[in-house]
Amino acid sequence: MQQVKWIERSFTFNIPVELLPAVLERLRGATARIKEIALAITDNEAAFKPNDKWSIKEHIGHLADLEILHKKRIEEFIQKKEILSAADMENTVTKIANHNTTFTEQLINDFTTKRLQFIKHIEQLEIEIMQFKSIHPRLKMEMSPVDFCFFVAEHDDHHILSMRSIQTSLKKV
Repeated sequence: MQQVKWIERSFTFNIPVELLPAVLERLRGATARIKEIALAITDNEAAFKPNDKWSIKEHIGHLADLEILHKKRIEEFIQKKEILSAADMENTVTKIANHNTTFTEQLINDFTTKRLQFIKHIEQLEIEIMQFKSIHPRLKMEMSPVDFCFFVAEHDDHHILSMRSIQTSLKKV
């Protein structure tokens, strides 16, 4: 079954604040799932680009690259900005980073460090901020920080599924 393109996904947001611990657990679990996939293959295999699409290393690097945007958006919730910063839909940072030249474990460690900082930042938010809503620029929808964390977890899953697909294809070769 073909995965739906990320930019074609639609969302419904209204996740209660009480579900934040479960959403944060999903965000924490991304590292374990990435390790399961990426460390089961060689470093060279993790750089394999099927059909000239992103490699496993590039997916991991992309997730780490986006942690800067995630942190910025949380700061915007704290500042009660009406509209969150837009993502670079061209993924310029990921394209120029050349993640395939970095060891897989280093990419995972970078992602893990940044992700844990993001989670810690979320856990320190006051309830008033957790209930505040800003508009996501691409989706044109209001979201709270809890909704945003869910959105990030969905984005993680999208890329982790792509990584698993690459890993599975490598086993067949």
